[in-house]
Amino acid sequence: MVNSRAKGVGYESEIKNTLFENLGLVFKRELNQYREADHGDLICEAENFPFVIECKRRVSGSFKQAWIEQAQRAADRVGKFPCVIYRFDRQPSIAVIRINAFAKAV
Repeated sequence: MVNSRAKGVGYESEIKNTLFENLGLVFKRELNQYREADHGDLICEAENFPFVIECKRRVSGSFKQAWIEQAQRAADRVGKFPCVIYRFDRQPSIAVIRINAFAKAV
């Protein structure tokens, strides 16, 4: 049986490294996510980065509206836009943002 917390931490690290490799931006895990509600999973050290990132790693399934709602609560807390990055086993990662966030962020 897979430890879901360890799987989540591993995926957050994978996304953190991918973002650094592709954007040159440093991200760190938000450790308050385990102590308090409404915190994203990854925080960018560049304060002007417009998104709060919530990472989801699952065996299979489909995108859940609750994921973007969770990211929205975290984003509202810090005045940013929500972004959910998720992956199902043997599939590529997908980033989901709302169209208004995309339009305002570019």
